[in-house]
Amino acid sequence: MAKGEEAFWMGYKVRLTETRRASSEAVKESGPAPSLITDVHTTEVTVVDVKATASVQQRLADHDSRPSSTTSMLS
Repeated sequence: MAKGEEAFWMGYKVRLTETRRASSEAVKESGPAPSLITDVHTTEVTVVDVKATASVQQRLADHDSRPSSTTSMLS
C-alpha cells in the first residue's frame, strides 16, 4: 500500500513490453505488422517503474529479445 497526500493505493502494477511497428518503408512492402506482447511484468503498486526496468531488460536479454536500439521502456 502506498500513501499519497490524501490517497492510498493498493493493488498491482503491470508493465507490458511489445514489439515496435515496422518502419514506413517496410509497411509499404508488406503491410502493417501487428504489435505483439513480448513480456509481462507485475509488481505491487508501490514499486516505481525505474526499479522494474532492469529486470524487464534482463528477461528480454535472456530470451534474445532485446531491442535493436535504445528506446524508452517507460513511455
